[in-house]
Amino acid sequence: MRHFLVSAAPVCAVAFLAGCATPPPEPPPPPPIYMTSGASSAEITANVVGTAANEGDRPMLDAFVLAVRNEMQSRGYWLDADDPDVLVELGVSSEEIDRSGKNVTLVGSFSIKATMPVRHNLTIGSETFKVQSEQSLGEEAARADLVRLAMPRAKRWIGSNAGPMDTGLAATIVHIVGGDLDPSEDSRVLADFVRAAHDTDGTLQVRELQRDADARSYKYRVVYAKGKFPPPVGFLGRVLAAHPELPLTPVP
Repeated sequence: MRHFLVSAAPVCAVAFLAGCATPPPEPPPPPPIYMTSGASSAEITANVVGTAANEGDRPMLDAFVLAVRNEMQSRGYWLDADDPDVLVELGVSSEEIDRSGKNVTLVGSFSIKATMPVRHNLTIGSETFKVQSEQSLGEEAARADLVRLAMPRAKRWIGSNAGPMDTGLAATIVHIVGGDLDPSEDSRVLADFVRAAHDTDGTLQVRELQRDADARSYKYRVVYAKGKFPPPVGFLGRVLAAHPELPLTPVP
């Protein structure tokens, strides 16, 4: 009996101590997902404007602007007159060098300059050149001929200097929709996202496209320096990795 009591004492002591030990604390629950967020690529935007030397050259300018806008679209730009990423400024003038009755020969001067307002009007490049109309044309037809002759030169210049890939820009649409928490927090979370996006090196512009508080659906267009956000992480992945406090989770 004495031998049993001596042997059992350490076992009882261990059991006693184990019963008194404080269990490790439970890990805190993950924060609720307040919003979910996805990003999709968007076209770089452009606008084309122009100046004519005089009113007589206005029809020539209008035709040149329209042709260059069509060329920019064919290169992959989305036309946006209000807030373009790329601005193309054209200039035209004409000079009469020969007249025979109603037929005239004109020399036209054309200028083209592309800048990036989204990059503080950084110049992409510029070009100035002249072309001469065919002989035996009326004045209106001669100006139309100048545009016809100028467009191959303008197209080559745009293709070599001012295509979307030449800008170094990329754009994405970030769509944020309401999640688990109180809808009254939407404005705070949106402001935090915009602030985080602006603070990320390489972000050039964050612009709100849609705010539908009833549906809790919000869209932002973000323009950034393409080289700063290489795949596969991309813009949204990098912003969220740098700001884990944002309650946003990217979804397909």
